[in-house]
Amino acid sequence: MTVTTVRSRGLLLRIAAVAFWGISVSLLRYAYPVYFDGGGPTPSFFYWGHLPDLADYKRHQWQYDLGFLLPYFVASAALTLVCLFVAPKLSNRLTRHRSVGLHALASLLLIFALVAVSDVINTVWLKNGWVFYRGGLILYIRFLIVSLTLAVVSGLITIVIERWRRRVHD
Repeated sequence: MTVTTVRSRGLLLRIAAVAFWGISVSLLRYAYPVYFDGGGPTPSFFYWGHLPDLADYKRHQWQYDLGFLLPYFVASAALTLVCLFVAPKLSNRLTRHRSVGLHALASLLLIFALVAVSDVINTVWLKNGWVFYRGGLILYIRFLIVSLTLAVVSGLITIVIERWRRRVHD
């Protein structure tokens, strides 16, 4: 294996991670948007800061918009780490059979575990209660759409990277 092969594999993985992170941010923002009611913006995703009224939001819109985006960025980074780096290693250790379905299943199970840990942390330390697992039917449907889509995309990315690596090695 040459140095160029190692560098190009690393570059491919970094490009895939950035693309996956962007897809994840987009899906989370679409599934859990910031709502504007008569009193001001209300994030439907995690938010740890002060919720402004409409007048305060209009005065400091960029500040609040950035604050509202930060939880999406953090969650997407965690999902990228779990789906593209941990899930492939886990599925490769469990079986030698490599398929999109197996990698997607490993990603899906790890996403469920990540959300469960997130809810426990949110309840224990932030005292905001259960976010995902105590929601209504629409929240479950949103969660399943996002998690299944990310699991399949991560499975496809993992298989493409593994096949490309094998082709370069041969």
